[in-house]
Formats: sequence, C-alpha cells, structure tokens
Amino acid sequence: MLTNEQKTSLIDKICKSEEFKKRDVYIKLLKYLLDCHLTNSQTKEYQIAVDVLEKEKGFDSSQDTSVRYRIHKLRELINKYYQFEGANETICIEIPKGVYKLVFNEKEEKKTTVSDDIKNTEQIDINKTVLRNKRITTINGTILSILSLILVYFLLFNNNEKATKYDDLEVWDSYFNNDYENLLIIGDFYIFHEQDKDLGFMRRIMDYNITNERQLKQFGEKFKDRVIEKHSLGEAPHNSLYNILDLQPIFTSRNKSLELKWTTSLKMDEVNEKNIVYIGEFRNIRLLDTFLENLPITHVFDSSSGKHSITINDPGLDKSVPKVYEKLAVSPPMHAYNDYGMVIKIPGFNGENYMLFIGLGYIAQIQIVKLFSIPEKARELEEKIKDKIGNVPEYFQVLFRTTGYNFTDYASELIYISEIDKDEYLKTRSQQGTK
Repeated sequence: MLTNEQKTSLIDKICKSEEFKKRDVYIKLLKYLLDCHLTNSQTKEYQIAVDVLEKEKGFDSSQDTSVRYRIHKLRELINKYYQFEGANETICIEIPKGVYKLVFNEKEEKKTTVSDDIKNTEQIDINKTVLRNKRITTINGTILSILSLILVYFLLFNNNEKATKYDDLEVWDSYFNNDYENLLIIGDFYIFHEQDKDLGFMRRIMDYNITNERQLKQFGEKFKDRVIEKHSLGEAPHNSLYNILDLQPIFTSRNKSLELKWTTSLKMDEVNEKNIVYIGEFRNIRLLDTFLENLPITHVFDSSSGKHSITINDPGLDKSVPKVYEKLAVSPPMHAYNDYGMVIKIPGFNGENYMLFIGLGYIAQIQIVKLFSIPEKARELEEKIKDKIGNVPEYFQVLFRTTGYNFTDYASELIYISEIDKDEYLKTRSQQGTK
C-alpha cells in the first residue's frame, strides 16, 4: 500500500525532471490531479479549465477542447519520463483515458524460471536471424539518415551567437506566450505516378491542375485507360529549405522547436491546438484554406488562362491602390516580372497562432518569409507598418509585390496591410462552423 508521502515525493520528482522543465502548465495540472487524488475529490473537465487553465467561468467544453489536449499532452510527458529518467522507478502513475485522475501502481518484479530463460534464448536466436536479414537491406538507408541529421543539426542549430538577434521581433512574440507546440507546414506540390504503356516505365508527374486526391480521382475517371496513382511524397517548393533556415533561429532563440509537416499528407486534427506557420503557394494550401475565409483579400486561379488574381475587398481602401493584381502561373525565363505574396496572421479559438506565408509563385513566397524572419529586414518592415497604420497589430493581413528577373527576386514592396480584429474573426468562423 502506497503512502501519500510516497505519492507526493514521486510527483515532485517528476515535476523536476527534464521532460517537465519550463512546462509550468503541466506541472500545475499534475499537482492539481495529485491534490484531487489525495483528497479523494472528483475531477471534472470544467474545474480543470477554471482552476488550472484559468478559463472564464462560462467555459464550454463543447466549444473549447483545451483541457482534453492538455491531459493528452500530460500523458505523453509522463510516458516519456518513464522511458528515460524514470526507467528505474518502482512506482508508476497513469491517467486512464476518459477520466481526469491519477492512478498509482507499484511495479511487480518479474520472476523468471529456467524454462522461461530457455524460451527467451530460443526467441532471441530467431529474432537475431530475422533482424540480420533486415539490417542488410536497411543499413544504407540508416547511414544516409544519420548523415542527413548531422547536416540538419549543423545547418539549423549551430547558430547560438545569432540567436539573441531574434528576441525583440514583435510579430513573433505571441508564439512564445503559450505552451503549444509549433508546427511548420510546407505547401508541397502534389505528385503522382503514371505507368506509360508506350515507354514501358513509370513516370513521375506534377500537374498544376491536379493538386489533391479529388482532382486526381476526377482525372482518372475521365481518362480510364491511364494507370495513375498518388506518389507517397510530394515535392517541396523551390528553395523552401532556405525559408526553414530563416525561421529556425527565431524558435531556437526561445528554446522552442519546429515540427515539420506537408500539406499533401496533412490531416486537420494534426493542426488542432498548435501554433502554425505555413509556407507555400496558394494552390498548395489545401486543408488550411479554411483559415482564409472572410478575409478582405481573396485569391482566384483561372486554369483556362493560367492566371492567378488577388482582389482586395476593403471598402476603406485608398483609391490610389489598385484592387486587383494578376500573375501568370508560370513566368517565362529571362523575363522581368511581378509576383505577389500575402502574409496572414490570425488567432485560433484556444489561443493558438497561425501565420501563413503565401505566394502566387515561389519567388514571392521565399522573399516574404525573409522579410519577417531576418532581423534587419523584419525591423525595417515593422517600421514601415507603423508608418502606414501606427502600430504593428497582433493579427493582420499584408500584401506584397515582389519584382524579379529570371526567377530571382530583387525587390519587394508593401502594397496593403489591414488589422484583423480577433473577436470578430473568431465570431465569424464560429458562426460558420469552421473550427
């Protein structure tokens, strides 16, 4: 029988572990569950929301899933503790699914017999034989993966001296005022395979008019003799690695990490209660297009003419600013051209932040990320925004024109900016059921 002192000592030890370092919300939640356990109090979702997460007394769990998210995350942190620092603990705790309470159990020492040892030895021999064959086929892939990780480490994290430069960038502050994980979503191009009967081999195809599974299915139904299937991986936008390198120091300077996802394989439940950064073109935004509804700037792509167009639907727009901006889907090489990009920062229902860097083409996409992530450029941009509207709003929508030549950008111009009212935006999305 475990004593209350043993239980309290264990929870204190877990709260001081590396997994819970700088995770004040989860420490508070874990200690709250302990108090409820020791006093035999019934723990309800509403009480956790009000007492731990400091929600308003009108908290509605059908509209706000933050308690369930925190409990789910707490389970993960506890599991990680027992995998590493707490591997030798003699007492285990768990939070059963469907309830909000702690369960304490003592580990049982497993007694082995001679026959068990023989069986285990036989099984190990069998496993060794199977694994030896698997290793032969996977060792090259493992080596490549390790080399890739080493490269990424030096590219992304060997950057400590520069980290302090990013501390005072106003536009990113809200990303570090909550405990949500940060998710970087790349708008990759949709790729599919086709078995070419005439050539006798499989071709890898990217078609600007086929950007999702629904369009691929429609294509297959129209051309039934074509043997096509989706490729498991999309294609990253040109030079998107540079954008990742631009953004990473902002997060590492605050001891935060960025998880990476692609829109071709993204599921909506993967973005719930996370801070989001999207980088990509309009045509690759896919599921995230729900965030763009009811904003003053709209985008349309005409597949017949190959033109993208952006329209500013703001009744307060200065008459000197054009309302419509157009660009061909593919600009000819060795040709001067204009590209357009939008940066949108909007709120989530549970205090999340969503920042979307969207280009008509990839040239604008690359440049607008730099404007918000390279310290010197970001501070210069903040001053321009203050000159236009008096302050740097927490949530906003900005339109840029990028001028380039031969697929290389060399200048950007801020065309339009408007502040997004948090309460009004969330109210509209809630009415439309687009949570």
